[in-house]
Amino acid sequence: MNRFVESLGERGERDKLVTEDHASPNGLQDRIWKRALQDAYETVDKWLFVSLAVIGSKICRREGRTETKKRFTF
Repeated sequence: MNRFVESLGERGERDKLVTEDHASPNGLQDRIWKRALQDAYETVDKWLFVSLAVIGSKICRREGRTETKKRFTF
C-alpha cells in the first residue's frame, strides 16, 4: 500500500518503469503488465473510496462531535 501512496500515479509509475526498461519477472508481455498495473491502481482507488464511505458514515453518526472535529477526523 505504501508504494501506491508514494508513487506518481498509474501513468507516472508506468512511465518510470518503461524508462528503466522494466521486464516482468513472470515473463508477461509489456502490454499485459501495464494493464495489470492499471488494474492495481483502479482497485486501490475503489477500495479507498469504499473505505471512506463506510468510515465517513460512522463519523457522521457519532453524536457529541462538533463539525470541526468531524472535519478533522475526515
